[in-house]
Amino acid sequence: MATKTNRELSESDRARIGEARDVLKSYGQYVDVAEMSDVAFEKRVCRMKALDIAVNTTGPTVSTDVIDRAKMIERYIWEGERGSV
Repeated sequence: MATKTNRELSESDRARIGEARDVLKSYGQYVDVAEMSDVAFEKRVCRMKALDIAVNTTGPTVSTDVIDRAKMIERYIWEGERGSV
C-alpha cells in the first residue's frame, strides 16, 4: 500500500489535479466528497475497499477479472450477497 507523504503540492501538481477533475466532470464521474451524502460516502469507501482487496488477492494487473472480483466483494460487503466470493 502506498504511504502518505506530508509534502506541499507544487503548482504543477495542483494543475494536474485540476485537469483530472475537469476530465472526470466532463464524463459525469466527479463528485465532490463534501457534497456526498453519508450513505454515498460509505458506499464509495466500500467500493474502494473492495477494489483494494481484489487487487491484493489477484495481483496489480488491471483487468476485467479484477474489476469483476471487486464488484462481487463490494456486493458481499454492502449487501451481504453471497456468491462465488
